[in-house]
Amino acid sequence: MSEKSGPGLSLRRLFRRKQKDGPEMVMASNPPTPDLPAHAPPAPERAGARPDPSPPPGWADILPQFRPHAAWLGPAEFADHRARLLIEAEDFFFRDDAPSLGAQLATAGCPADIAFVPPRFIRRAADGAADAPATLARWRQAAAARQTTLTTAETGIRILCLADHRLTRRLTEALAAPLEAELGAKVVIEAACLPPAPILLSDLIFRDWFAPDATAPAFAAIDAALARLREASLILADDALPWLGASRAVTPVLSHAMVRHHAADRLVLRAQAYTRHHDALPISLAAGRTLPPASHGAAMRLLGQYLDVPVFRVLSDPSLAPLSPECDCVLAGSGQPARADAVRDALLAFVRARPLRRVALPAAPHVAAAEPARFGAVLAAQPMLDALAGAFSHFVLAGPDASLPYLRQQLRALGKTWLSVERLDAPEVADAAAQGACLVACGAWGEVAQTMPTVALMPIGQGGLARGLGNAAASLGAPASWLESTPDADDWYCPVPRRAWTDQEQTTLAEAQRAARPGRRRLA
Repeated sequence: MSEKSGPGLSLRRLFRRKQKDGPEMVMASNPPTPDLPAHAPPAPERAGARPDPSPPPGWADILPQFRPHAAWLGPAEFADHRARLLIEAEDFFFRDDAPSLGAQLATAGCPADIAFVPPRFIRRAADGAADAPATLARWRQAAAARQTTLTTAETGIRILCLADHRLTRRLTEALAAPLEAELGAKVVIEAACLPPAPILLSDLIFRDWFAPDATAPAFAAIDAALARLREASLILADDALPWLGASRAVTPVLSHAMVRHHAADRLVLRAQAYTRHHDALPISLAAGRTLPPASHGAAMRLLGQYLDVPVFRVLSDPSLAPLSPECDCVLAGSGQPARADAVRDALLAFVRARPLRRVALPAAPHVAAAEPARFGAVLAAQPMLDALAGAFSHFVLAGPDASLPYLRQQLRALGKTWLSVERLDAPEVADAAAQGACLVACGAWGEVAQTMPTVALMPIGQGGLARGLGNAAASLGAPASWLESTPDADDWYCPVPRRAWTDQEQTTLAEAQRAARPGRRRLA
């Protein structure tokens, strides 16, 4: 057996650098900044130019509430000779008070254009003061990256479904034809398996504002997904997305501090394309237990505002209605035609009330991606992984390469051998079984037919499952202890409320899960 060749990607050293050495920013949805007209290339920097070193002292007296979160960029750096005052704010992309604040500055003799930016955007020196030259460079990168590109491709309506694929498959043909008749344009419906809305919004802001010029291959999967978001005419979201495993749910999220969380190497991932290279990125952790149901709905609305794209929210399980009261369509009944018809009728009413932008269409019509129905990840406990690495000489690691890099590191350090596979029916698996290998399912699995010793860290159901471990079972501990709660990191953008789930919310979720999955699938 030999280790399967990985992508050979490592950005950790890049993202452990000080923030001043990190990548810069972009904002796709904000209007063009005053210093750059739409569709124009950025103005070349003048040799030796620097921001005005001394901002007028009066501005902080006029707007004292913003002083700790602001940076002054002097007028000498801009073609229109107007200063910019950048202000960090969580609600930066839907603030509408920049003109009135700018008028206050002008009245006091400190004219400047106000621009709101995301938290952590302003670069700072060691003493905490705003680093104007570094912030100006980041601001210019944002302005350049925001310029749009005209397209000559076929245009129409592009709907991105962030929904369970069981629902998406039923809706595709039922929705496309009536929507085309209603809108008078070709309609393409795509499905994507993406993180819950709070994490997706944070990752989008990371790529738009903090790392627009980072072109490393590890960003390829994320960028492909985010491009589909930006190009959507409408987002159809299934509000069942965040519910599964809320108490122990964990979602990887790009760190706005450009650092990789110490526990990120122990993430167990499903086979969603979005996380294909997460082992080589600055990943932080978002704990599901701190994101109550209301946060998901609020974040989905903010995501639509940020992208300037309407969001149509479907609740596919009516028993969860108390947790998500503001959906646009709540499905009732189990008949497939009735469910599809309910969404079709509600969506037609939705689009009649608001215009949908026409965008460039992909070549393939009515696409449904071959990905998991749900985005998912859990966090494996380090003691269990250490014990597992020492318990066997050979391993088969089944699942995404980005899943559980910590285990691979331990096996390499101990001189163990392993085979990485994405499918358990690969012929090499049988050869490995004959050599006494232990199968580690590093992803989501239902039935596993192999008879070799097996450890499944993300089976269908709660907790881990084990089979045929013999004497090694005692050192691994009970399967219920194999996963741990996620640390509650705060180095990502989360403008929605964070708190623990209430007992009633947990009970409602548990009852819905039991009703949806009456029989628990176990390893064969």
